[in-house]
Amino acid sequence: MTVTIGMALLVMALEGYVFARFELGILGYDPDLPAISQQKSKASKAIPTYFSLFLFAEVFGLGLTWDSLRLKNTIQVIGLCIYHLALATYSIIQIAQIRDALVAANLTPIWNGTESRLPIRPFLFAIPPVIIVFNGALVYLAYRLYNEFGWTIYKHIGADLQMRRRYMAYQIFVALLKFDFVVFVGFSVQFAVIQLDRSDPEFYMTLAVIPITMLGLLCTSLALRREIHWAMYLALIYFLAGAGYFVFKVERMYAGPKAASYGAARRPLVTFAILTLALLVASIANAIVCMRNFGFGLKQILDRRRVDSFGRNMEDGVGSDFVSPHYQPQQYDGTGFGSA
Repeated sequence: MTVTIGMALLVMALEGYVFARFELGILGYDPDLPAISQQKSKASKAIPTYFSLFLFAEVFGLGLTWDSLRLKNTIQVIGLCIYHLALATYSIIQIAQIRDALVAANLTPIWNGTESRLPIRPFLFAIPPVIIVFNGALVYLAYRLYNEFGWTIYKHIGADLQMRRRYMAYQIFVALLKFDFVVFVGFSVQFAVIQLDRSDPEFYMTLAVIPITMLGLLCTSLALRREIHWAMYLALIYFLAGAGYFVFKVERMYAGPKAASYGAARRPLVTFAILTLALLVASIANAIVCMRNFGFGLKQILDRRRVDSFGRNMEDGVGSDFVSPHYQPQQYDGTGFGSA
């Protein structure tokens, strides 16, 4: 937890400096810049949006770290490492986006620096290495926690190899739902705020996707937790519809009537769209695996442990005394999920 807090504070300090310099320039408070009127273009909305997304991403990462440690969820710990690697990639893309936004807003001196103020360029270039270095520490800690959390799983699930694998599939799907949420929100906010005008009906339609996403993911997690087959089939339709939505958005960026207006904003939007599509495909595949595991006793284990779909009160309840009807004696292999 200390590593993620340190990374979040350092990254937000760097992002905050860039954001503050931009705001001072765009509002005409920087004495080293020529007086300009506040811009209402896409450029003036881009940098605050990037800052807000990074703030949201870091807060989400902190919350997920706490959640992973509380639940002793090995899958989420590994997912956090991948998540921060993706965040480092986005921070690299962000460099060109902010540079282009400053040029478009006639604030190039902020990028290059002035006689009395440092350039923001080195601050932006420092963000990817900071994330990568801290993520390296997270990878090491994830390796150390893998065996420790695996032993906890072994004690709670028991020696049944098949049951532990079913529980692993359950954990993977719950983690995917959480990552689905953050990329859905990231794409929708960028698309609506940077690219669309408030007079455009698509602006409100895009923002409406956020609460719909939250509701759909919550219902999916409840269906998974309670092993409701018909609700899981609806969840599959929901994921397929989501995939179609993002394919439609990407197609509009390249061939729609407003394709030329996307400019440099196309790159981060397409990056988020592709990442979201990949997560949706993984969610669909894992949902099918979880549905095939319904009716084999995992629900009873989770009920006895009183764990809901987001893992509250994990340590209450069952120990290793539950034996599934499919029990096969296995030795603990250090991971908690068994080996072939």
